[in-house]
Amino acid sequence: MAQPKESMDVDQSNDNNQNKKEENNSNKKSDEPEYELSVQLAMHSNPARCVVAIDDDTIVSGGRKDGEFILWKRMQQPSQTTNTENNDNDKDKEDKDKTKDDDNDEKMKDIKDTSAIKFDGSIIFTEDKFHPLVFCAVKHKIKAEPARIVSGGNDQRAIIWDIDGNIIQQLGAHSNSINSVDVTNDGQVLTGSYDSTAKIWGVDGNCVATLKGHQHGVEVCSLESGEIVTGTFKIFNIWSATGELIKKVEFAHDHMIRKVRRHPLGFLTCGNDGYVNLWSNKGESLRKVLAHPENGDIPSFVYGLYCMDNGDWLSCGEDGTVKIFSGDGYLQQQLRHPGAVWDISMLPNGDIVSACADGAIRVWSKDVTRQADAEAIKEYYNALTMAASAQGGGGGSDAVDPNQLEPAEVLNHPGKPGEFKMVNDPKKGPSVYQWDGATMQWQYIGEIMGKPGGGNKKQQPRSAGNKPMIDGIAYDYVTHIDINGDDVQVPLGFNKDDDPRQIARDFCVIHSLDLDLAKKIEDHLKPMQDPVARAARVERERIAASKQLKHIPSYIQCGYEIQSKLKLDAMKKKINELNAEILKDDDNKDNNYKQYGIEDSADLDDLFGILADQTVW
Repeated sequence: MAQPKESMDVDQSNDNNQNKKEENNSNKKSDEPEYELSVQLAMHSNPARCVVAIDDDTIVSGGRKDGEFILWKRMQQPSQTTNTENNDNDKDKEDKDKTKDDDNDEKMKDIKDTSAIKFDGSIIFTEDKFHPLVFCAVKHKIKAEPARIVSGGNDQRAIIWDIDGNIIQQLGAHSNSINSVDVTNDGQVLTGSYDSTAKIWGVDGNCVATLKGHQHGVEVCSLESGEIVTGTFKIFNIWSATGELIKKVEFAHDHMIRKVRRHPLGFLTCGNDGYVNLWSNKGESLRKVLAHPENGDIPSFVYGLYCMDNGDWLSCGEDGTVKIFSGDGYLQQQLRHPGAVWDISMLPNGDIVSACADGAIRVWSKDVTRQADAEAIKEYYNALTMAASAQGGGGGSDAVDPNQLEPAEVLNHPGKPGEFKMVNDPKKGPSVYQWDGATMQWQYIGEIMGKPGGGNKKQQPRSAGNKPMIDGIAYDYVTHIDINGDDVQVPLGFNKDDDPRQIARDFCVIHSLDLDLAKKIEDHLKPMQDPVARAARVERERIAASKQLKHIPSYIQCGYEIQSKLKLDAMKKKINELNAEILKDDDNKDNNYKQYGIEDSADLDDLFGILADQTVW
C-alpha cells in the first residue's frame, strides 16, 4: 500500500545575485572561473533573433524584423603614454626609478579603466534589405575576407552575404519560410523550411537535392563525418552527403525539434519538450538531459545550442537562461536574462554571446579583465529582479515596497540603453519601464506583482493501483518541496528502489536550486527507500550496462592499416573454446575466473556481427 504523502520545507536565500549562478560543488570543475556579464549591446529595434561570432572582436546579430543585421566591432583600447622621459636630469637613479614605477602604476590603472569591453554597432544593410522576418544565420565555413554569413527568413530565400554588406548569392526554391541554415565542410549550403523540406545547394548556387519526409519546419545540420541531419516534429533523419536517406529515428523528442548542432561524438538536438539529447553520428542515443523544464507559465522551449570542442555545450530557451553543461550532462552554470534567449554563440576567446528577446546582445566572460565593473553587474541583476516581478503573476501590487518606487516624472528624462525604472504610475499603478535606445522612449514592461499567496499545495492524483501520480507517472511516494520558502509546494516523486542522492541532485538541477540543499532532500528521502529493492535494481542495471557498447566517434581516421586477412570463423571458434573453458566447473581452478565468461552465446554472435561489418570500424 502506498504511504501517505510527506512534505518538507527547504529554505533558500532570495538574494538578487544568488540565483544568477548554479553552484554545483560536486560536479563543477574545481577552481574553474565562472562566466559574468561583460557588456550589453543595445541597438536592435526589435527582439534579437540570431547571433554569429566572427572573431574575438567581431559579432553579427540579426533582429527579428526588417532584415536588421548589425555588425559589432570591439572598440580599440586607446594607446597610453608615460611622462618618464621628462624627469629632471639632476635627480639620482633612485628617484628616477621611483618616478618610473609610479608612472607605470598609473599607466596600468589607466589601461584597466579603459578595458576594451565596449563594442561599436553599425547597421549592415541600410537600403537593400531582405528577410522581413529573420529566422536564422550562421557563419559560412569557406574562409573569405570579409567573412561571409548565410541567413534565412520568411521571404523564402537563403542569402549569402559578407559583413561589409555585399550580397554574394541568393538561394530561392522553397515555397515557405526558411527557418534553418547550415554549411557543409566543402561549402555546400543546407536550408530547412516550413514547406517541410530541406535542400542541399551546390557552391554554384544550384539545388542538388531536396530532402523530404518531414512535418512543419525542418532544422538542418552538417556533421563532421559528412552526414546531414534534419530534425522536425518528434523525429530526425540522417542522410548521406548526397541526400540519400540512411536512417529515420522516431520519438527523438516529444515535440518539435528546434535545433541540431555538431558534437564531437555526433550531434545534439533540442526541442520544445525541454530536453537536449546527444546522439552518435549513427543515430544512437547517448545521453538525454532535461535542460529547460517547464516552470509555471513558462514553457519548456529550447531555442539554441552551441557545442565546444571539448564536448561541453550551451543551451538557451524561453525561460530566459543560457545554461552551461559539461560533456557528461551536468549543469555547470546558468546566465539569467530579462527575456527569452533565442540564440547563442561563442567567441574564439571563450566568451559567450547571447541574443535576447529584449533586443540586447550580451557578452559573458570568465576573464575578469573582460567583465563589467561590479556596479554595472549589480545594476543588471537588480534590473532582472524588476523585470521578473513585472512579468510574473502573484499576489498583487499591495506586496510592493512603496519606498522602491520612483515618481512618474522620471519618465520625462532619457535613460541609458536597457535601463529599468520602477515607477509609481498614476494610471497603471506600480510598474516597470525600460529605456529603448532605438525609439528613444521608455517602454512599459508590466505591473509589479507581489509573491503568490501560500498554501497552494494541490491534492495529488492517484493511479488505478492507488499510487500517487505526477504528470501521469505513478510513484511509490510523492513528497512536496517548498523550493523558495514561499509555501509554493513542488511535488517530487520517489520509488522505493530509487537512489535518494541522485533523485535529490536531479531535483535541484531541474529547479535551479543550490546543490548544497540536495543533502537535506536526500536525508528526507532515505527512509522511503527499500534496501532489498534497491539492491535488486542495482544488479539489473549492472547486467544491462555490461551488455552495452561504449560509443566513440567512428569517423576519426587512424594512422594504421590492417594488412592481414580477417579470419572471423577461426577467431570465433577459438574464442568460443576459451569461453567454454572459463565457464566450465573445475575443482582444480579458481572459479573467480567465471566472472569473465560470457554465458549468453548471443552476445558473442552480436560481437562478431559488428566485427564483420567493417563500415562500422
